[in-house]
Amino acid sequence: TSGSTGQPKGVAVEHVNAVALHVAQKRDFAATCRSRVLQFSSCSFDASIFEIVMALTAGAELCLITQEQRQSVETLWQFMDARRITHAVLPQALFRERLDLEPLSALSHLVFGGEALDPDVVRYCASLVSAKIINAYGPTEASVYASCWECPRDITGLHSVPIGRPIANTQLYILDPAGHPVPPG
Repeated sequence: TSGSTGQPKGVAVEHVNAVALHVAQKRDFAATCRSRVLQFSSCSFDASIFEIVMALTAGAELCLITQEQRQSVETLWQFMDARRITHAVLPQALFRERLDLEPLSALSHLVFGGEALDPDVVRYCASLVSAKIINAYGPTEASVYASCWECPRDITGLHSVPIGRPIANTQLYILDPAGHPVPPG
């Protein structure tokens, strides 16, 4: 992982983190054996673990795409519609350009992560899907995400998207500039 520094580094991730990920996903994303989870992320990226664990632990179908389908929003959207994808973790960069896309009726959960979520992307996606739109936040060390926040359908006036509350078996600490924990509020 490179994190915010851009310098490659390795991290140790314990198996217990994958268990916490599963427990949180079960609570937050309600995947079932009838779900279809999009495998958008490359297997060399930690977000792929999010997709794989969600599908495998729910007995859901994991739907793989080609590199070509990953490169074109229109082609990806058509694939998601044809395969009736229910759960997708996508980079918000796909939605920077406002395209005339058809709504996806099968999609129940659209998850964003990896960078601060732009409220304009949430507004745009809310016009395309009736799915829950979720901002997932966390470092690789926490097995992909440590908190999440379900975005309301109307976020008028919101200038930033919260990272939400900690997932199962996880604690978040807010630190001051000196690296000391700050009190609640």
